[in-house]
Parts: sequence; C-alpha cells; structure tokens
Amino acid sequence: MTTWFEYLKAAHPAAAGKLTTDTVAVYETQFADVAPARMMRVAAEAVRRSKWFPSVNELRAIVAEFEEAADLAEARAWRAAAEREKQRRERAGWPVCDTCGEHTPSVEDCPFCADMAEMDMPTMYEELTEVVA
Repeated sequence: MTTWFEYLKAAHPAAAGKLTTDTVAVYETQFADVAPARMMRVAAEAVRRSKWFPSVNELRAIVAEFEEAADLAEARAWRAAAEREKQRRERAGWPVCDTCGEHTPSVEDCPFCADMAEMDMPTMYEELTEVVA
C-alpha cells in the first residue's frame, strides 16, 4: 500500500524531485501523531484542493478539519445513545402489557397493541391475544 507521503509525491511529480531527505523527515515528524489511514484521506483531500504540493500548515489544517468532523460525529452518536438510554429507563418503569409484552404507559390502552392491530398483521395480534387468554 502506498503511504500518504508517496501519494502526495505521485500527485506532484515535479515537486517530488525537489524534496530533500530533510524535508521528508519534517513531514513525517509533523504527522507522526496522525493515524496513517487518516493521513491518506488528508493527502487525497490536499491533492483535490490544490495543484501545488501542500505545505505542512495546509496539511495540518485539513487534519484539524477532519478531526473536528470526527469529534462532532462522535458527540452526535453519544448524544443519541444517551437519549435512547434515557427513554429506555423511562419505559422500564412502565407496566408490562400482558398481550404484547412491551412496557407501556397504559396497559388498558396499549399503543403497541394498537399499532399491531392497525398494521396488516392481524394474525400475529390474534396469536398474541390467544396466548395470553
């Protein structure tokens, strides 16, 4: 597999011929803290954005954008999981419907049983009702 730096050099062959080993060392050192898979995405994005070989600062800015996007996605996922857990705990305190087995705020007027009756699943609803009866 091609490394991210080899990818950049392949995309900019004129600049690649002018790079010294010291320059390559600077790039490798500056991005040692970033996962190789993410750096490959960063390199691809840098090639897409500019026709010139990217500077360390330009690459670092793209890394920051990707990390911010990943952090936002993680925060959204965490918030959604926390909301689901909150709803699950709330439902856990509700009584259990004898017909469908779901936690429901009102056993006498179970919304889950009503949903099953409204859907085109009368046989399943009838089977559940027969089992309980």
